[in-house]
Amino acid sequence: MLIWTSAHRTDVGTRRRVNEDAVLNRAEQGFWLVADGMGGHAAGEYASQAMVRAFEDLQVRNRSLVELVDEVDERIKQVNQHLLRYARSNNVATVGTTVALLVLTKDFGFCTWVGDTRMYLVRQGHVIQMTQDHSLVHSLVAQGQITLEEAEQHPSRNVLMRAVGAGPVVQPAIQLFQPQNGDIYVLCSDGFYHEVHDSVMAEVVQECHPREASEALMESALSEGADDNVSLIVVRLRDSEH
Repeated sequence: MLIWTSAHRTDVGTRRRVNEDAVLNRAEQGFWLVADGMGGHAAGEYASQAMVRAFEDLQVRNRSLVELVDEVDERIKQVNQHLLRYARSNNVATVGTTVALLVLTKDFGFCTWVGDTRMYLVRQGHVIQMTQDHSLVHSLVAQGQITLEEAEQHPSRNVLMRAVGAGPVVQPAIQLFQPQNGDIYVLCSDGFYHEVHDSVMAEVVQECHPREASEALMESALSEGADDNVSLIVVRLRDSEH
């Protein structure tokens, strides 16, 4: 039987005054979430916290895959409608958030996301990005108009094609997978992965316990400048018999 250990860190970064990221670590249920708010100080913070509040009571245990996927999808859509109402009532142009969330059981795993918050899988030394950014530059890369290297420096790299709260309809994406002994999952906001290379992340999470790994990776991001908020969750699986 697979069991897991997890740890998280979130930080305002070196230049921002408000942390618009929010993190939910519910290892006891097998559920984790990172949200990255947008719309300006109070609006972005409100949006990411609204996403966390919407999932705080999610029950994962003894639920089928279909039940969980449907409920996660519905809760994200409810947050979308809530943020639209909040923006209208407060005369704010945008109150939005990106989100990436992970659900694990002994039988299956899935990640769901909207926007450019990411989840990585580190398996047997290989790094796999399980999410695909809902961003303008990712669209350009997919069309072959720019390279991945060019995307990292593109002036429009922060322009999103999807976000929760950005419009009347939101379409979360989903990736199903089979968890394996030794898997390590990293959920993170763009403030993290813009500062820390995949190879560095993979090396640290494989060598360290999730608690030490999350601390070391946060220190690495901050040492690189971290002009955005930085958030990450590290989840490590192992067989309970070992």
